[in-house]
Amino acid sequence: MALSAFAGTWQMESHDNFEAFLDAMEVPAPVKAKALSVKPTAEVAVDGNNVSIKLIGPERTIEQKLTLGEVFDLVNPVTGQTRKGIASMEGSTLVVKPGEQYPKEPKSCYDIVGDKMVCTMSVGDVSCKRTFAKA
Repeated sequence: MALSAFAGTWQMESHDNFEAFLDAMEVPAPVKAKALSVKPTAEVAVDGNNVSIKLIGPERTIEQKLTLGEVFDLVNPVTGQTRKGIASMEGSTLVVKPGEQYPKEPKSCYDIVGDKMVCTMSVGDVSCKRTFAKA
């Protein structure tokens, strides 16, 4: 599957194990409560190997711009903190991962499953899944 399959506007429908994932990231309680209540919209734009992922919530928007195979400033979608990361395609999966020096930052794997975009995020051995439908 081509990277272009991710392009479009996606509305989050559900999440699984998100609270345990936030605990593994050591997210403060007030931030965690807000994160659990939000169902963001994701706008994904693809131009060759360049990808822009914009997460739009009620209080803020976080835009992640990256080029496959190049180190970039990775923005944590929950805390908004910036770290160094790298993105790649592994088969049909878009993988966005932080540098090894950031063990509490999530690795995100994006897949197209049927007509859904599924984002599996993991920190250590804790994972969660967020499912988005085309808007």
